[in-house]
Amino acid sequence: MQAHESSGLSFSGVWTSFRIGLLQKDIASLYEGRLAYQKALLSASGRLLPNRKRARSNPRVSHTRSQKSTKFPKEQRKAKAKQANADAEKDKPIPPRLTTK
Repeated sequence: MQAHESSGLSFSGVWTSFRIGLLQKDIASLYEGRLAYQKALLSASGRLLPNRKRARSNPRVSHTRSQKSTKFPKEQRKAKAKQANADAEKDKPIPPRLTTK
């Protein structure tokens, strides 16, 4: 796998520039929109990452995925309750049949 060459722009910096420059403004006309876009683009182009002389000392690691058994505790409780009710029904004595004459 080849390393991806970065453009040198900070993602969070670019997102902040566009969020503040475009999303938080009331733009009424196409001209105002284009002007706001140009200003946000100019601001974002200056948000560069610092040049690191050496590689990261803390390599990026993905978090381990938790087991599925911990994701749905409510459904598991319902299933256990349903099973307990079914077991309780099995243990009940069968009532005598009523006969009519």
